[in-house]
Amino acid sequence: MNSTELLRKCREEFATLPALSARLGQGYSGNGDLLAFAFNTKQAFKPSEGPTITTGIVYDRIEGGAANWFIFEEGGHPKEIGSLLQLINPAGHFLDDVALVARSEVLNVLRPRAAARVGSPSPPDADHAAVFLAMGRDLANGVIKLHPITRRLDIEWGVPSNQPLYDAETRLATDIANVMGGNVAMNPLWRFLHIPVSVHNLGGCVMAETSDTGVTGPNGEVHNYPGLFVLDGAALPAATGVNPSHTIAAVAERNVELFIRGLPGKAGWHSPQFALKTPVVDPLSSIVVPAGGTIPTQTQSVGVQFTQTMKR
Repeated sequence: MNSTELLRKCREEFATLPALSARLGQGYSGNGDLLAFAFNTKQAFKPSEGPTITTGIVYDRIEGGAANWFIFEEGGHPKEIGSLLQLINPAGHFLDDVALVARSEVLNVLRPRAAARVGSPSPPDADHAAVFLAMGRDLANGVIKLHPITRRLDIEWGVPSNQPLYDAETRLATDIANVMGGNVAMNPLWRFLHIPVSVHNLGGCVMAETSDTGVTGPNGEVHNYPGLFVLDGAALPAATGVNPSHTIAAVAERNVELFIRGLPGKAGWHSPQFALKTPVVDPLSSIVVPAGGTIPTQTQSVGVQFTQTMKR
């Protein structure tokens, strides 16, 4: 996000980099992220104990003509916010009176209610809760801009075009919460306004062969500005659909090595750790998706059908 913001300001506010690609800011992806919870589970899940993300479920189906691929993982949280998270527990009806239409209004309602719970002892039912994390292959069709008035980052994100993925993630979260004997709950901004959350912002300065199709070359060097590089997640041209930190690091290390090998006398350079390398087997490579895709969710999607009759 910061790389895209910095380059947009250099082009649009300070005019220091006027020849940046017209693609700057395009190709944004939230990595298909979805945050969900299960409350009141039959058995204690204890989300504040042990490591997070120890298990993943791959979902891979063609639904309504759209390819839905995502990985579903378990998360966790510090015990100190166990009471705070109960604010979105459906059984508590704490947010039943919220029926708002603007993000600022939702946040204005949530903040004082959350503040009242910060520091409160974690209730016994906090152990009967689970955190769900989903990451998927969204369309990477968002745009990162500067707001015309505040000049802060503003993201245009096509929720409707990515809705099939979010729907599938929501249905699976509901299925798993039901099997655990609990109640599913969604991130409040998604529940009330359909504003997704992401901790894996990607794109905006995507790699491509030419400045007509991307901001940087395949080596991360910014088109039209030799010596200027983007080496973070902004350069990735698509969603990884999984936790992207290793992919970002691998691309960055590759491009750093390419840069060093381009220096005089460094054509065969390798990092000092190169001799210590060992093969890494991606666990996803061992997954075999059944013909026709993984099994459908039991929770059905919500849709509208109508029949129209035309008469003279």
